[in-house]
Amino acid sequence: MRSATSIDFIHHSATNVANQGGQSTRLTVDFAVRNKGPAHVAGLTYTSDFWATPREGLARFQRFEGDREIWRAEVSVPGLGASYEYVIFCRDYRDVDNVAEVFNTNSGETFRITGTF
Repeated sequence: MRSATSIDFIHHSATNVANQGGQSTRLTVDFAVRNKGPAHVAGLTYTSDFWATPREGLARFQRFEGDREIWRAEVSVPGLGASYEYVIFCRDYRDVDNVAEVFNTNSGETFRITGTF
């Protein structure tokens, strides 16, 4: 039986990272999936090049808060000052005979953020 019904955006940040491994921009997104379920896979579909190469980054489950699951996704791309555009998804693998997906597209505007120090 399907349990994922909606996704709530909580917070995001994009941080420039310069270290011995080189330069990159790291995107961190915190979000909540309603309702709790046993077979959710959540994450981001994102781009840093205006959707020329969309990518997917899976999130890690953090904890339960009431009837919600709290998740965190972290992805990075090479270079400083990257501009990210993304949507949040949750796949519910307990739906009958198919995999239900729920998205938060920021009301069709997508989420956007640029890396800073």
